[in-house]
Amino acid sequence: MISGAPLIRALLAIHAPAAALLAGRVFQDEAPQGVEFPCATFTCVFDDPQNHLRGRSSLKRQRWQLDVWPPTPDAADQAATAVQAALAVRDPAAVVAWLEEPSVELDFLEQEYRRLAPYSVVMNETRPGHDRDSGLSRFMLDFTLWFY
Repeated sequence: MISGAPLIRALLAIHAPAAALLAGRVFQDEAPQGVEFPCATFTCVFDDPQNHLRGRSSLKRQRWQLDVWPPTPDAADQAATAVQAALAVRDPAAVVAWLEEPSVELDFLEQEYRRLAPYSVVMNETRPGHDRDSGLSRFMLDFTLWFY
């Protein structure tokens, strides 16, 4: 599976409020024991290959769940707002620069659907919550990531 994980990390890193809040504490699948809060964890919950009449497409569609773990319940709104804004960033040049992959930029220029941006985030659901096992507050974001 080609993963959107590097793209998610890039979006959270290039957005100043989210980057300042999370300070690099963004983890795929689970956070390490004893991590400082706030932090974020994300996992791919669905990977759907895209096809068209010419066969398999290079377009990817993955559904992700991102959980923001604030230090206190009162900080949940600030953390959720910053992360939602980060996922809405439409700056392919900044993403390419952060990823440090010049070939990605070429892929963006050669994409088969030139009307689309090289990535798109569609928010499906946002929900505050409480994790019973750990006793921590969290804010869950469920989104679909389209990318080349």
